[in-house]
Amino acid sequence: MSFTNMYSMAGAGTKKDAAWEWVSWVNSEPAQEKYFAQVQKRPSARMAVYQSAAWAAVVKEQPAVDGVETLVPETQGFPWIAFTQVQTDTGPIWTKVQKGQISVSDALAQMEPIINKDIAGQ
Repeated sequence: MSFTNMYSMAGAGTKKDAAWEWVSWVNSEPAQEKYFAQVQKRPSARMAVYQSAAWAAVVKEQPAVDGVETLVPETQGFPWIAFTQVQTDTGPIWTKVQKGQISVSDALAQMEPIINKDIAGQ
């Protein structure tokens, strides 16, 4: 899993140049090497990271990750890309929360019977 798959720019954002600068920087080879090989010690989306001394140190510390980059051609999309019934049925309520139209407590109270129904398959 590459942990950069959720980086994005808000469509309604007002500082698009700054947002793009950050997304570009955080995905750069130096930032990926520092963040993923030295801090997180997790796989990166940048193949160059796997050639770095920092990643070699990760492999030495955690031998199980050796060769993880060779798995990329075998990977598939996450199984939760398709919306579940719960997501579909509760989406409008979450939208109201995001717009400040209702509180989270009210939203959860409204969603409880919907989720119970969906989980029960009714």
